[in-house]
Amino acid sequence: MSGKMNRRAFIAAAAICGMARALEVDSDDAIRGILKQRIDVEKRSVGMAVCVVTPERKRIVTWGRERLGDNRPVTSETLFEIGSITRIFTALLLADMVRRGDIGLDDPVSRHLPGDFRLPLRDGHEITLADLATHTSGLPRWPLPPSDVPPSQAEIDAAMRISLGDFKVWLANVHPQNPPSAGGWWYSNAGYALLALAMAYRGGKPYEALLQARIIDPIGLRDTTYHPTAAMASHLAEGHDAALKSLPPTDVGIYIGAGGLHSTPRDLARFAAAILGSSFTIAQDNQRLLTVRRAAPCGSAECRRWAGKC
Repeated sequence: MSGKMNRRAFIAAAAICGMARALEVDSDDAIRGILKQRIDVEKRSVGMAVCVVTPERKRIVTWGRERLGDNRPVTSETLFEIGSITRIFTALLLADMVRRGDIGLDDPVSRHLPGDFRLPLRDGHEITLADLATHTSGLPRWPLPPSDVPPSQAEIDAAMRISLGDFKVWLANVHPQNPPSAGGWWYSNAGYALLALAMAYRGGKPYEALLQARIIDPIGLRDTTYHPTAAMASHLAEGHDAALKSLPPTDVGIYIGAGGLHSTPRDLARFAAAILGSSFTIAQDNQRLLTVRRAAPCGSAECRRWAGKC
């Protein structure tokens, strides 16, 4: 999720970005050298982990500390807030529900929500589940009034605290826009919040429980959760901003499908291997998840900004 820069999320994101880039170097020492440069010299983070996943094995390379205030090193068992990587889990759950016949990708979202939701039309058409999953619904990043001026941090913080009731009111009055980015997509926390609400309603249980039963448990992820236990929390990486100032844990509120998961490098490596490999028990979901349905050229400022985080 974007908002205030929580470096905990970007540390975990670096583990995913690093999988591709690390394959270009020959050794763990070379990868560790990159991490040392970013942490010790450039002061861009406190601790980082890189997962290298190949058909033969999984490797995890770490450097730095879990917290500024002590010397506990980052390990394969360090627990991170993984931020927007949560969306990959949400998209995989959508693929699972499609495979089971619970829902269809091109279903209108309204078909899978309680009757008190009133959703807008985009260009005269109902917003579909596929629109939400691919960021092509026209819903903006946050439920905020339209403006040509970027929202302030205070406005973003207020949007993150929005209640479900106020979210419904906003949905009933918002006018989806044609995104300015190339390819017609617009990164939307609001869209993934709505997607999770729809899947939870159709699945008949809270979103966390549905994700646990359908995705987390089948893959065998032992330390991936919205609610860390006391034992997990003892290895929790401390979030911080760009100036390395500590930040409190993120409260995602209604945006549970867009962020909020905690995980470890070990679990993320296992998750990546499951998606990329053929041994995952629901391989059809992997194929559906990784199929390009709507091209999103990286020619926009939006895309370049996020690509730069890696």
